[in-house]
Amino acid sequence: METEIDAPQDGQFLPGIVTPIAISISLLGLLIATSFAEGRDLGGEYISAAFLISLSAMLPACAGRATNLIPLNSGMIRAASLSLVLVLLSLVANWIDPSNFNHMFVATFVTIGLVTSILNESERFEESALFLSTILGMRLAAFHAAHLGIAASGSSALVDIQRASIGSAFFSFWLASISLGVVVMVLLRGTLENRGKGSMFSSIPFVSENREVLAYPTLIFIGFLVPVIWVGQISDLSEFSQGSHLGVVWAIFSSVIVLLFAFFRAEGWHVLSSMLAINWVLYTIGHLHEIGNELPSLFSEDGFIGSFTWFFLGFWLNFFAIFFASRGAFGEVAPRRDRGGFRIWWEDNSYPVMVAIAFIVALVVRTAWNVIPAMNASGTGLWDMTGGSDPWYMKRVVDYVIAERSHLIFDHDRAYPSGGINPRPPLFSWSLALGALALSWLLEISPDQAVWWSMSALPAIYGALIVLPIAGIATRAHSKRSGIFAAWLIALMPGHMSRSTFAMSDHDSFAMLFLAIAFYFWMRALENLEHKQVFEKTSTNPLYILAGMRDTWKRNPALMANATMSGIAFSVMALGWKGFVYGPGILFLAYSFQVAVNIFRRKDSLQFTSAALQMMITSIIIPAPFYAWPGMNLLFAPSGMQPMFYIVGFTFAVGWVSSSFRDKPWLLVVMGGTALFGSILAMLFSLQYADLYNGWDILFTGGFYFSKNKIFGTIGEAQAPDRGVLFASYGPIVALIAIGCSFVLLWRGSRKSKSGLTLLGLWTIIATYMAWTAGRFIINATPAMAVAGGIGISMLWGSANLSAFTKVWRNSGIGTPRSRFKSLWPATKSRPGVPAMIMVLLLISSQHATYGVDSGIPRGEQSAYEVDQSIYEIAPDILRQDFFNLFSLMNSKPYDPFETGLWYMGTFGPSFNTQGWNEAYEWLSEQDNSTPFSQRPAFVSWWDYGFQALSSGQHPTVADNFQSGIPNSGAMLLSAGQEDTLSLFIATLALGDRNMNGGEMSPEFRSVLESLMTGEQIDEFADILYNGDCDSCKQFALDRTMALRAVYGTTELLHGHMLDDNGIPQADEVWIVVKDGENFGEPTSNESSAKSLFDDIPRLGFHSSHLILLDL
Repeated sequence: METEIDAPQDGQFLPGIVTPIAISISLLGLLIATSFAEGRDLGGEYISAAFLISLSAMLPACAGRATNLIPLNSGMIRAASLSLVLVLLSLVANWIDPSNFNHMFVATFVTIGLVTSILNESERFEESALFLSTILGMRLAAFHAAHLGIAASGSSALVDIQRASIGSAFFSFWLASISLGVVVMVLLRGTLENRGKGSMFSSIPFVSENREVLAYPTLIFIGFLVPVIWVGQISDLSEFSQGSHLGVVWAIFSSVIVLLFAFFRAEGWHVLSSMLAINWVLYTIGHLHEIGNELPSLFSEDGFIGSFTWFFLGFWLNFFAIFFASRGAFGEVAPRRDRGGFRIWWEDNSYPVMVAIAFIVALVVRTAWNVIPAMNASGTGLWDMTGGSDPWYMKRVVDYVIAERSHLIFDHDRAYPSGGINPRPPLFSWSLALGALALSWLLEISPDQAVWWSMSALPAIYGALIVLPIAGIATRAHSKRSGIFAAWLIALMPGHMSRSTFAMSDHDSFAMLFLAIAFYFWMRALENLEHKQVFEKTSTNPLYILAGMRDTWKRNPALMANATMSGIAFSVMALGWKGFVYGPGILFLAYSFQVAVNIFRRKDSLQFTSAALQMMITSIIIPAPFYAWPGMNLLFAPSGMQPMFYIVGFTFAVGWVSSSFRDKPWLLVVMGGTALFGSILAMLFSLQYADLYNGWDILFTGGFYFSKNKIFGTIGEAQAPDRGVLFASYGPIVALIAIGCSFVLLWRGSRKSKSGLTLLGLWTIIATYMAWTAGRFIINATPAMAVAGGIGISMLWGSANLSAFTKVWRNSGIGTPRSRFKSLWPATKSRPGVPAMIMVLLLISSQHATYGVDSGIPRGEQSAYEVDQSIYEIAPDILRQDFFNLFSLMNSKPYDPFETGLWYMGTFGPSFNTQGWNEAYEWLSEQDNSTPFSQRPAFVSWWDYGFQALSSGQHPTVADNFQSGIPNSGAMLLSAGQEDTLSLFIATLALGDRNMNGGEMSPEFRSVLESLMTGEQIDEFADILYNGDCDSCKQFALDRTMALRAVYGTTELLHGHMLDDNGIPQADEVWIVVKDGENFGEPTSNESSAKSLFDDIPRLGFHSSHLILLDL
């Protein structure tokens, strides 16, 4: 963009501003026309508001297209200066009239001006027009949907349908606006608009060169216009709920069909194009019938007659389409010897187009079916979230950040009554809070409303954004084709989708996004890695490694810069999730593997070590202030940063051994390294065995992240997943391909010294093992599975050898459509891998798409039934017809999902709370409203429900999802009766009072006890509570217990200190005989007397089958 632009010539300004003016007027006209067709009141206020919206986009777009008039030499400076002027103008307008020139006006005005000026300086005129159509279309679509007639009236019971109608009107109008803007842009190109230099549009011919260029966007515009007009003609919400209209989904698929038709026409495949058009029209007519529209009676018949009628019509229409197309009725039938224009364009732009569409699809599937259920919780009508109780504590933290403008470090209302720290790193919750504040400013709504949109939408956006780095990793490791496959795999992968949907407000999607970014930059770093000798001579001084880092920055700055970027991405991940350490851990294992290979091959690993240390030290330094914050104590905590110090230390040691002893015999280096690391591990094991330091467990459990204990046994996601669910979470075929490909990558990487391939192979293997051991690691493996799966599919397709298949096909004769079809058979026999891979790709795509869509639909929602039925209705009824009760090509059983269950959906998907839970938490939140929050009675439950009871129920909690308070809540829930429960309540409150008062009982708490206990009892109660774990403490317990000396059936002989009626231990030891839980005789200090009484029990008529003597 730093270009020199000559002084504008006469007339140069006019073409630049014609396009934004024409697009703005066209979109405004579309709004007025559709509003008139709907019958809206087009009064002055309505028109003026719509005109102001159009003006907020048209004026800055015109200014952005005129930056060449600014007398400055740098394009960047021209764009920046224009943006500054637009900011000042919009702020002044907002200050003068904030009601008309609101914050949305300011944002639209500045954004369009800035982006348009940048695109204009780059001479990307078509992209500029598309951007204007997108932003202005979105503003006008929101205005159009907000005034939808059927949504203006409706009871609260129809609020979901009302919101669905608004959404349908918004998206159909928005897409219609974009397509109309493209139509206008195409019309003006070559006349009033110059050809741009962007690769996406510059190769598209002018309308004067090829009129079909205008026809296709026009057809797409008409397709989107159909739902806009149809929804506007619906009379009420009940009619809309019947779904008997063509919606935006139909229009989107129609656009895809139009583009496929255009491709077939450009390649001269007129038979395919005519068949495609005929069958889409037939499907549309059949779909209209299926959704409740009347057709002629002959086509409305059920059973065999109706199925045969449709089959008859489809057969003959396809026959005539083939007949006329093969005879040149629709164009030349001779095969093209060169590539068509569409194919050339597709080969140049398929990668960005497919990756961008994958991102859009990922975002749509994660949001489309979850917005309305999230906005209308079952039973209460409030907002709801999926993912269990964890997101609700995130909501509490975000609310605190918005209210206090600081992070919630210590939460006094959880782990009641002591309170506890919030151990979650701040960045994810802060991103949600900042998103809420930005939305609050932009839409001028209260933060209480905006926070729900931010918390619900951002995790889905993070989840969709992972498409970009995943595509980048696969592309750099193998090819663009692999990048496309990987992008689509992660976009619809159930294991990732289920943890990144709208209203799934947990850190998983955020963490996985920056994990993928970190691996992407590390892959870029490895591309610049050189295994050349940095220094001619080596040194055993450990500072030799630091000198290597300094010299590597001079010799190979690209390597170190990308390593630093990888470390920054890991730092962002660390500031959002404490479990980030497993990412650098995988990189360390891959590093160690490659260094071991280098040792055998006598290659220098100093540059590799320098980059690894640069990345790891960066990932420690940036998040260190938070982890070292007083009270958090996470810097050296096993569950905090401590494992990273191990990783850095071992990386330094591995690098020192391999680099400092580079010129020594490899056997000596291996033996020395083994001895060094063996001694370190032996020392860690010895320290742990002696109960001095648990470094062994920290090292081999990732800071106890992979540990198992009794509490983990109560966590569902910590258990090994069902194997069927595990493989289905990635797609069964994709999982098998990815695992197989990982070993191929590991082998190729080690053979060819390609560290990137080695990394991807180990990453997939390790991630698969993690997911195999615990269900919570399923999402952690999704990036690796997508990358390895995409590369594996691309490898398989490459091995099928399409070029050889095409060569045989062409040599067999392709002069006519008939000969082309016949030539497929010899080509298939020669290269059977191609049709086999086509079948595999069809199986993978259909399975992955079905599983992915299923993962985005909440369980039990009506949407699941609608999608399930839509899939069922794709196949023609004739294929399900049971001929003579003997056979049918597809399942002929009656389709009734409400009776037999869903056929295709219902396996995955997020879960919102049921009505009972929502009403229970709402009831809890209404209790004790007049009492300050921290003084309200605490809620006691098992830990699973603690966070939601705290945030949604608005009460302090004893136990929560940080596994705090589990002993207290568990004992209370399992107590033998009311007295035990009350005793546990009192003890828990007393311990909390002690913790908050420096280990002493507060005067307020003691005054409460004095009304019920004597001073001696209070002192005894305090001594019992404060008793710890020491030798004197053990004796304290023994002085208050009775030891069991002998047992005879149900009779026991006890010896020790009894408690008096006030619960105070007696000083003298006594003997006592207990029979069936009651004292038998009187306590005595005489041992012989007590034993005689115990021995007399059988003689007195008490019998037992055995006698047990104990010496305790």
